[in-house]
Amino acid sequence: LIGRQRATPHPFAAISLLLRAERRVARRIELGNLVLLTLRTLATALVPIILARPHASAADIDRPPPASDASTVIVIDASFSMQMRLRGTTLFEVARGRATDLVREMGEAEEIALIAARKVPERLTPGLTADRALLLASVGKLGASSERADIAAAMADAESLLQASTRASRRVVLVSDFAGPDFPEWAPSDPAITFYRADVARGARLRNRAITGVRVRPAFDVGANTFHFAVTVANHSDEPARSLAIRLTVDTKELSGTIEIGPRAEATKDFHLALPQGEVLAGRASIAPDDLPLDDSFSFVVSSNLGPRVLVVNGAPSTIPHRDEVHYLTRALRVVSTPQGPLRTTVVTPDEPVDLAGFDVIFLCNIAAGTAVLGDLRVRELEAAIRRGAGLVVTVGANTNAKT
Repeated sequence: LIGRQRATPHPFAAISLLLRAERRVARRIELGNLVLLTLRTLATALVPIILARPHASAADIDRPPPASDASTVIVIDASFSMQMRLRGTTLFEVARGRATDLVREMGEAEEIALIAARKVPERLTPGLTADRALLLASVGKLGASSERADIAAAMADAESLLQASTRASRRVVLVSDFAGPDFPEWAPSDPAITFYRADVARGARLRNRAITGVRVRPAFDVGANTFHFAVTVANHSDEPARSLAIRLTVDTKELSGTIEIGPRAEATKDFHLALPQGEVLAGRASIAPDDLPLDDSFSFVVSSNLGPRVLVVNGAPSTIPHRDEVHYLTRALRVVSTPQGPLRTTVVTPDEPVDLAGFDVIFLCNIAAGTAVLGDLRVRELEAAIRRGAGLVVTVGANTNAKT
C-alpha cells in the first residue's frame, strides 16, 4: 500500500462546469430561504399588532369620579339610532344601565340632574337633586323615541342647569352611541364645566339599512291592472350594501330581488305587480335584517281602484288622423291622470251598441241626427247616466243639426 502508485487527477471541463453551477445555485437558494424566513418572522410579529383594537371596559369608560362637592348633569341619548342592537341588547338599554351605574357610583351628597335627548329635550328631574330614589326611578321609566334627537339643545339645557350651581365641580356626561358623521361636536362654553363622553357602542361599526318609503302608481303600459312599486332604501352605514335582499308583499302576492347601495347613500328598487281591480290591499316591503330591525320593513296600503271610464262617440271617423273628429281629443285624454289612476277611454261610432251605465264621462262628438245614439232609448239612458253623476260633453261639427 505504501509503494502503490496514486492516480493522477485530470481536470474534466464538463464536470467542472457542473460543479461551479451547483455552487452558484446553492448560494441563490440559500439567500432566497433567508429572505423568506425574515418575511415570515415579520408577518408573525405583526399579527398581534393587526389584531389589536381599542377596548373599553367598564373600568376605563370616560366617566366622572365620585365627588361630594359636585353637580353633574347626565344627558341620555334617546334617539332612534339608540335602538340598534349590539350583542343581543339595544344600545338604549346599555345607556340606561350606564346612567343607573353613574347615579349609584357618585357621592351621596352630589347633586345630579337627568336630561333625555329627544327631538325636544326633556328634563327627567325638576333640576339638580341628591334624591337617589327619584333619580333611579326616572332612569327606569325612560323610553327611547322614534325620532332624531337634538343633542345640541340637550347639552345647552344641561349647561344652563349647571350655571345656577354653586358647587366646586360642575360636570356633564353624555351617554350616547355618537353615531353618524353629522353627530354634533359639543364643548361647554364655560371652561369651568368638565365634559365626559360615555360611548355605549364602544366604537363598534354597526350596520343600519332602512326602507324610507314606497311609491305606488299605475303601470297599465306594462300590463292590465298592473302597478309600479318604487321602494327606496337608505344605507346609513359606512360600508356599501352589496346584493341586499329586498322583498315586496301585497296581499298574498310576493316579489323579491336584490339592491346595491353605496355608503351613506340611497337607492330605489322597482317592482311591477298585477292586482285585482277595485280592492284596498295591505302591502309590506322588507329588507334583510341588520343591527336596527325596526326600520327594516315598511307597511303601506294600496287601492287598486282604476281611473274613471270615459266614452267617446266619434261622429266623423277617418283613417287620416288629423281629419278624424276625436283624434286630438283621445290623445289629450291619454295623458290625463287622476288620483285613482289614468283615464280609461273607449271610442265607438254612433251606431255601435254600448252600455252607457258603466261610464263616468260621455263625449258626443259631431253626432248626426238620426243615429242610434241619439234615439229615444239612448236619450233616456243619457238622462239616467247624468242623474247618476256622469258628465256629458257635446261638441258640434259638420254633421250636427242644431234644429234636430
